[in-house]
Amino acid sequence: MKLKLIVLIVIISTLIAGCVQAPKQEIPTAVVVPTLTQTPDQTPAPTTISTLETPAPKLKIMAVTVGQATIHQISITIKVKNTGDTVAKDVYAGLVRTWNTAPVAYENYPDKNIVLNQSIHEVLLNGSSKIDTGFHYNGFVNLKIYSDLINKDYIGDIPPGETKSALITQSVSEVYNTMIKVAWTDDKKEYAIY
Repeated sequence: MKLKLIVLIVIISTLIAGCVQAPKQEIPTAVVVPTLTQTPDQTPAPTTISTLETPAPKLKIMAVTVGQATIHQISITIKVKNTGDTVAKDVYAGLVRTWNTAPVAYENYPDKNIVLNQSIHEVLLNGSSKIDTGFHYNGFVNLKIYSDLINKDYIGDIPPGETKSALITQSVSEVYNTMIKVAWTDDKKEYAIY
């Protein structure tokens, strides 16, 4: 009977010890790890949440034509197309005059397109722009770029895929300056340069 009692105590002790140690033991079958399998006709579920882009208008100047000049004026037609997915609201087209303090330095300026876009954006927001680039080229003065909006015409709304025109009457003397043709939405979120 002592032997049975000792065996029973050992069994109970083992069971108790096993229960106490159970949380410390790793049981690989208790952890379920989802796996992704893919067959040729299935696509895996996305692992990231993607946001849908909001459809937006996209302006493109398709053509610029110059009409018959008189002694003082000339007409300029700017054709603007909305290549985007939604209606381009309150579209304008116009002429931006640009000039700089050092043409040779400007021709050698490494970021001409970036500074030109910055200048046009400032003109659309403020009516004019003055950018001091801090660029010197072969002893030329510091390059500064100036721009101002000299004329514009309201086109209106342009539905997706459609083209509308702006007609601008400009003085002949101004046409021979450096003019950039620009189309933009009234909110200035979208613009195109020609």
